[in-house]
Amino acid sequence: MSAGEEGPFIGRVIISEDRQARPTEFWITIDRPGVDVEVGSIVAVEGEGTVMIGVVDDIRYASRSSSVAQFYQGQVEVEGSVQPSLRTPIERYAHVRVLAASPPRKIPPSGLWPVRYVVREDVDVLFGKIPSRCRVLAGFLKGRREEPIPVYFHSDFLLGREGAHINITGKTGLATKTSYAVFLAYSVLSWARREGQRVAVVMFNVKRGDLMRLHKLPEGLGETEELVRAWARRSGMEEHADRVIRLWKEAFEQEGIDPFSVEVRYFTYPNDPYLDEEHDDTWFFSYGLADLSVGEVIASIYRPGERITDPQYAMIHTYFDSIWAAGREIPFMDMRNHFYIYSHYKPERVPREYLSKVGPPILRAGAPM
Repeated sequence: MSAGEEGPFIGRVIISEDRQARPTEFWITIDRPGVDVEVGSIVAVEGEGTVMIGVVDDIRYASRSSSVAQFYQGQVEVEGSVQPSLRTPIERYAHVRVLAASPPRKIPPSGLWPVRYVVREDVDVLFGKIPSRCRVLAGFLKGRREEPIPVYFHSDFLLGREGAHINITGKTGLATKTSYAVFLAYSVLSWARREGQRVAVVMFNVKRGDLMRLHKLPEGLGETEELVRAWARRSGMEEHADRVIRLWKEAFEQEGIDPFSVEVRYFTYPNDPYLDEEHDDTWFFSYGLADLSVGEVIASIYRPGERITDPQYAMIHTYFDSIWAAGREIPFMDMRNHFYIYSHYKPERVPREYLSKVGPPILRAGAPM
């Protein structure tokens, strides 16, 4: 392993009284000048036939001089009268939490093993327990010189049989969570096509038109690159365009992620303002208060724990009984106005100002009102 400027060498494992190595964590030195190890970096250590992969979760810079000595040296340097002959040596350390090891033994590194960046060959150390037929691309780690290192989910735990659950976190309002969910949907569908599995992804649109443009896909990587660069210029993020394009190329060419052939079907209501009428594969549905059960209507009107009187229960049941018995269709706005009255109903009276706005409610003879 080369320690030269072009080599992957970062530093060495520390084994000392104050920085002990454990099976789950250890410390390393950062010896290479200008190395870009930071919190979150993934590194590998090797020694005695063992490879251990870990994530950096703490970095500390220290020197052996006292704070007072550094203060006076700083004063001399600032004033410029006398330049010190020697500068205070700065030692750089990083704390590493173990993610995986090969062979998978629960023992700490036993020597001053060299530390390097992760490379693509380390994937089998990280994900050796996931069979190739169950590997769903989850994203990429950043290796040496930002080399993309693939990260995989186990299909049995992501899609079913064992778990079928994932948490996605990110900043609110920046579409980080939505964007990753869409990427993961492409990844799952591409995996299913490759492995001959039948999988459908159902996504609920909760923010206006966020997910109503999924059918507007580029024709291929060429058009994708043009759109990414145009987005970067509009957003003032030109420095990130090359990295985004590189990741998509890696996903498409090396991992078989093909978002360009995904079939999109929308389920929505008539006259949806965000629906593209040129997209043919759309199924419409209608849904109103009359489609709800009485219990669901009560849950939508009253707060949890709010006391509901018997006359109020009877009134709601009578209202729906009258609708269903007569087979009548009541406009949504009329029904909403009726329930606005009922939400203010008191057994002793009905405020006249509410009745004057919408007229008497539609009820059968003998109803509580």
